[in-house]
Amino acid sequence: MIESGSARRYFVYAIGEIALVVIGILIALQINNWNEARKDRALEKKVIKDIVENLQLNKKVLSDQINEYNTLNLSYDIILDVIQNERNYHDSLDYHFHKVQVNTYHFDVPRAGYEGLKNVGFEIVQNDIVQKEIINLFEVSYAYM
Repeated sequence: MIESGSARRYFVYAIGEIALVVIGILIALQINNWNEARKDRALEKKVIKDIVENLQLNKKVLSDQINEYNTLNLSYDIILDVIQNERNYHDSLDYHFHKVQVNTYHFDVPRAGYEGLKNVGFEIVQNDIVQKEIINLFEVSYAYM
């Protein structure tokens, strides 16, 4: 038969071992959570960086588009001036007539950063307002343009 003191020591020892295992598991889980959070933040930074690069490129595309529309408007103004003031036709008007006839400009922006965010999942962006504004820009504003 086992002595009561010996059984008690064994029981305390067993409880101590279980507590150490539980504490070890909890520490390992916390380290894993920290590591996952660190990976998520690195991924968030990369996705945001890609979106910023897209926005910079979109700004250039839009600026080029505005320049094209200004050139197109100039051609319209020249044609209207000739018509309204009953000026004589000159062969240089052919360029302006051609320009207004082949107007096929459209606003097409790069979306790779946004598509990457969609693939990763919008929840990777921690700031809810930033997340919603990115979605609104690409899904609503750009679609409207």
